[in-house]
Amino acid sequence: MPAPSRRTRGRRAFALGGAAFLATALLGTGSAVADQQGGSRQDVYVTPRGSDSAPGTQARPVRTVERAQELVRQRAPRLTSDLTVHLAPGVFRLDRPLTLDARDSGANGHRIIWQGSGQTVLSGGRQVTGWRPVPGRPGLYSAPEPAGSDNTRQLYVNGVREQRAQGPLPVSLKATSTGYTASADTLAHWRNPGDIEMVYTAGEALWNVERAGLGQWTEPRCPIGSVSGTTVTMAQPCWDNSTRRVVFPDIPGAR
Repeated sequence: MPAPSRRTRGRRAFALGGAAFLATALLGTGSAVADQQGGSRQDVYVTPRGSDSAPGTQARPVRTVERAQELVRQRAPRLTSDLTVHLAPGVFRLDRPLTLDARDSGANGHRIIWQGSGQTVLSGGRQVTGWRPVPGRPGLYSAPEPAGSDNTRQLYVNGVREQRAQGPLPVSLKATSTGYTASADTLAHWRNPGDIEMVYTAGEALWNVERAGLGQWTEPRCPIGSVSGTTVTMAQPCWDNSTRRVVFPDIPGAR
């Protein structure tokens, strides 16, 4: 493999943007039996400023998509027209993915439609709060790591994705069957070596696209499993997946 650079994986005070996506016109539009406010009487309305103790009407919307789903499933067996879940503009934060199954698929020949505005966002990100200056380090701030945010690769500040801590390796490496032998034991003295991720910015020169391998257009990356002295053991199965090719064992350099 080409010599890697390193990136820390951001387990501590920074973190983290989760996957966020626009929920615009998720399944379609339209509804039958419209009332004076432009929606079906059985429609469900959701806004980040609502209340989950509300009935989910346009005048009294619920706050979370989870509560909206509960209301939809309660109403689905009695549908007399299409039911639309109206997601207002704003960010809806999810602790887990929104999973749809047969109970969310409509009934009695009518559809269930989840419909967002142009500014509706469902976000799995966790907010980082409690920032404080680090004593003796002007301009540096820290905050407690949110629960469940281990090994995040994404940090957003004011909606902009930021670059994680990274830098060149302080040692030279020689590849082994399980990782590397370092020229010095520097990595063994780092406090959290398991937070380090090797990034191979040149792709893998040994295998090309025609041979069904990793090409130079790729950017493989693997975390460190452990460090003992000058022995660097890479995490599995990432290491074998990135370095072993059994389909074409004749490729020079393949192990």
